[in-house]
Amino acid sequence: HLITEFMPNGLGATKKPESLPPGYTLEAFLEAFRKSFKRVSLVPADIPSTHSPRIIVHCESPRP
Repeated sequence: HLITEFMPNGLGATKKPESLPPGYTLEAFLEAFRKSFKRVSLVPADIPSTHSPRIIVHCESPRP
């Protein structure tokens, strides 16, 4: 198992910055983990509004 987080506004930003690196998307993040894990899913989490937004990702069953 692996638990990680994707921060859609970049590291520590509460508001979305004007520019992020090309390809910095949730789908690209998930696709990278799908290459190494059989199951990749999003985990519902309550993130306080004063914190930067984040999406929790759970990866299971490493691929051989």
